[in-house]
Amino acid sequence: MTSRRRGGGLSNASSSRSTRLRTQHSTTYSARSNMTGMWRELAADDLLAMTAAYRQADPIGTNQIASVAVSHGAWLSGENRFWTAVDGGKVSGVAMYNAVRGVWIDPSVVSAHANDLGHELASSVDRVIPLAMGSHTAVQAFIDGYTRARPNNVKATWKKDVLLYVLEKPIDLDANRFRGDFRLANADKEQELLVGWLHAFEAYVNARPCDAPSFIEKGMKREALFLWEVDGVPVGFATYSPPVAIGNETIFRLGPIFVVEGERRKGYGSALTAALSRHLQQTCSTPSRVCLYTDANNPASNKAYLNAGFVLHSTACRYRFTVREP
Repeated sequence: MTSRRRGGGLSNASSSRSTRLRTQHSTTYSARSNMTGMWRELAADDLLAMTAAYRQADPIGTNQIASVAVSHGAWLSGENRFWTAVDGGKVSGVAMYNAVRGVWIDPSVVSAHANDLGHELASSVDRVIPLAMGSHTAVQAFIDGYTRARPNNVKATWKKDVLLYVLEKPIDLDANRFRGDFRLANADKEQELLVGWLHAFEAYVNARPCDAPSFIEKGMKREALFLWEVDGVPVGFATYSPPVAIGNETIFRLGPIFVVEGERRKGYGSALTAALSRHLQQTCSTPSRVCLYTDANNPASNKAYLNAGFVLHSTACRYRFTVREP
């Protein structure tokens, strides 16, 4: 059973375009794996190898899953598992499960496959999964399969709609127009500060808590944590997930981006976004694109990203799963 919000969803044009591209670039599957129905569970490296052509058709929509696989889950706490859907011997979808963040389903997974994935997760993961994210159509089908396999036990409730934006060209917004400076975070001096800020960010966006000290430590080692400071005082931070090289380009995904309470609505979030995007574009040795997720119900952030040159790629939703009260 689901508690649903009306409206939203992946646009027909975006869905049709993605489906056409998938058909043109699908790849034949041949690998050792755990097999259940349409879905094949793979190790991270096998997933990346077997789905390369498929993902190249939509490297933005599949980036969240690929970035975790690229790092072997090193930046994301908890167990990580990966699946690819195989239809007629060809890859037709990718998905992953993280013990803390739940299930991610790529935008082009069709309803029948998403439903099968729900059955697969219900049988192979003992605990109730925390969240599911994907297109509205796919997530609804996943919920149906998952809850049918756990009758009278699990309830799914809509949490939020999220928008995936992509920067297809050099950033338009000049960070120098904002007061302050952009710099790399200092591991010796600012790790504790950033741990606290990550907890504050999770509370602000109502996200499930992660292992903040581990996340920050890994970000410091990657030199992927940056600050915006005003008069020498940090007011916010930004980071990015491990980049994914595919074809002749590199895809970066920004986030989290956070500005402390009391310093918001001064443009610092836009400044961080612009400065980090430019830094990644200028230091990358290949052509690159930058993407990010944001809450569909946050008009200020959506306006800022559009003004900076980002364009909408697709819409997704998140549902939370809880154990039904007897």
